[in-house]
Amino acid sequence: MWATGGKYKASFHDGMTFVPYLGDEYPQTVNWSWRTEAVLAGGEPLALRDAAPRWTDWRVEYDLGAVVEAYDVRVEGLEQTFVLRQRPPAGDLVVRGRVASDLQPVGLGGGHQELWFADDAGRPLVGYGAATAVDARGDRQPMQTTFVDGRLELRIDGAWLAEAAYPVVLDPLLTPTTMVVGSEVTSVDLVHETISASDQLWVAYSRAVSATDSDLYVRRGEASGLNHYLVYQDVTANWSSFEASITYVRGADCVVAAFTREFANGDRSVRFHRHDRPDTSSSTSYVAVTTPVGAHLGRPAIGGSRVSNAGTQALLVMQRDNTPGAFYDTTSSKVYASVLDLSGTGSAGPVFTIGDQVGSEFEHPAVNRLHTDANGPAYWLVACQAANSFVGSTNTTWDVQVRRVGSDGSVSAPMTIANGDTDQRHEFSPRIAGGRGRYVVAMVASTVGQQPVRPGGQNGHSVRTRIVHWEANAPTGSQPYELETINANTDARVELVGLAQDLDSHTHWGLAYRSNVTQSVYFATLGYTGNPIETATAHSGSAAEPTLAGGMAYDALNDNHLIGYAVNGAGASAGAVTLGRFELSSLPSLTQSGIGCSSVVVGWNGSHRIGSGYGAVTMYGAPAGSLMTVMLAFQTTAQPLIGVPGIENGCWLLVPNTGAGHLGVLPIQFGPAGSWNLPLPEWLPPTTLYAQGFHSDAALNLFSSTQRVTLPFQR
Repeated sequence: MWATGGKYKASFHDGMTFVPYLGDEYPQTVNWSWRTEAVLAGGEPLALRDAAPRWTDWRVEYDLGAVVEAYDVRVEGLEQTFVLRQRPPAGDLVVRGRVASDLQPVGLGGGHQELWFADDAGRPLVGYGAATAVDARGDRQPMQTTFVDGRLELRIDGAWLAEAAYPVVLDPLLTPTTMVVGSEVTSVDLVHETISASDQLWVAYSRAVSATDSDLYVRRGEASGLNHYLVYQDVTANWSSFEASITYVRGADCVVAAFTREFANGDRSVRFHRHDRPDTSSSTSYVAVTTPVGAHLGRPAIGGSRVSNAGTQALLVMQRDNTPGAFYDTTSSKVYASVLDLSGTGSAGPVFTIGDQVGSEFEHPAVNRLHTDANGPAYWLVACQAANSFVGSTNTTWDVQVRRVGSDGSVSAPMTIANGDTDQRHEFSPRIAGGRGRYVVAMVASTVGQQPVRPGGQNGHSVRTRIVHWEANAPTGSQPYELETINANTDARVELVGLAQDLDSHTHWGLAYRSNVTQSVYFATLGYTGNPIETATAHSGSAAEPTLAGGMAYDALNDNHLIGYAVNGAGASAGAVTLGRFELSSLPSLTQSGIGCSSVVVGWNGSHRIGSGYGAVTMYGAPAGSLMTVMLAFQTTAQPLIGVPGIENGCWLLVPNTGAGHLGVLPIQFGPAGSWNLPLPEWLPPTTLYAQGFHSDAALNLFSSTQRVTLPFQR
């Protein structure tokens, strides 16, 4: 049985053990345990009995008879108390406990004091607060604290006890120090769902207790990041939990978080926790994914769905390494997957192959977070890095491959990101986001000259993007645009933080990455060709407060890209799970104006945000078989069309048909409706266009004009 505070955890299944969070650079987990040995009044021991723990959400009690030993879980520390329910025999009262810890007491002086316990380097890591007795009236009396030969004693004056009102509480506070050694938060991921009335944000993260112990948590809160609370924790000293990945599954109306567990013997496997969206309670339940004999599974990434027709399934992808004994990252890693059924309590299907080939290595799998195609069964795109591991091979660089994986477990042939196998460049550590046939693959990259040895980490010299089109039932996809370089450096400083699709336009994405030199987090919006539209600094870092890559999600209700990352270090923000936010500009409405001599309407279909590749000028309501066209301009005019051959009298020209303000005339289409695709390139500045339609009658004798529509395009 475990509980957690801001910078510690504690167990109560075998007495109390306190474990401070020290960060992933601290070499081992530190324990500090207490066992009550005796309670004495006037030097005589009081009768104590063995007691099993009893608990509520935030308090654990052991009823020992003479006293009740209790622990209250607080953010700042674990509050230990001893409750005297009735007046003891005369004389001073002493509570004696045996302390077991590798830490040594420092600064012992006797009296009313706070004790500190330090490691071999003299760093104080656990504090035992100066104890105070409080009676039922609120009267307070300082207590003496001493520590001799592994035993800690709390002493309260017998004369004060004789006059006290009962119950009396003896109250020290057990706390970790505020010092954090190294990176405390070790993984962050987030997902946003819009089904709840208050559109909930779910964040999964892990914290390092030591180099060999991480704990995992899931919190649920408002999209602002406020009013959050714990809904899941995987906390123990028996294994380490990290590499969080989280998504939402509409058909099952639940959030599912996947993570890696590493046991003391070095075995690695993958677990997931399923949490009903309306459920506000805290849980410790999980489901294990079957690990093949002789294998380790890790680096999970999970794809869910935003549409209910996809059913209750999610796709979990993992890296597999076959090693005897403890896990290590081999040169023959593979990528495997399991289809999860999230109905009921959830279950994992058989593990099947995504990338497994003799002489090749597959690592760092990624999957698009949310399936969004409302037609047919669910499917996802999986990206991973791959390389030929044969010595002397002509291509030993990392390349990124993409596969389509169906909810039935079907796997397509791999599609290599173009130029990947010919440009002698490592492209690795991919992220993928998208849906409805349109995706972005982002990756870090380094040339062979920059990194002659195949990189083993996730940092590269540049960030690159590639648009992938892959329709629902297509056997393969296409790459209609060139690889784009978003950021380039002279050293391998950049790491991807996250990638998310704009779920309103489906043609825009948000991309976040960080620098391990500046420790800043950067953000860019991408358009339909994968080029940046806007860039911003999401977090200005410093060497004293290193950042940690996390994840991204799109808040469709508020038109925001949400950026999750961590800020570690030794400052006030140490170990902070942090939420950044990039708010997209609001888009003005289309407006109709001017005098038209027709009821036909000219409008716009799709996003009128710059970077959209699939918006279109539309025209509807014309006679069947009529001729239709649209005139575009940068300016307006108002000129009556009287006596113009072929034009119905009473019509007006509302956009210029010549001169500097004239843009062009769209190709003729046949009624009753037409649509003209008008891509909005990423380089386009905020622009307003004006459009007017012209159409013939059914007999093709006369043309009529429509009102003018104003088309404002914003970033």
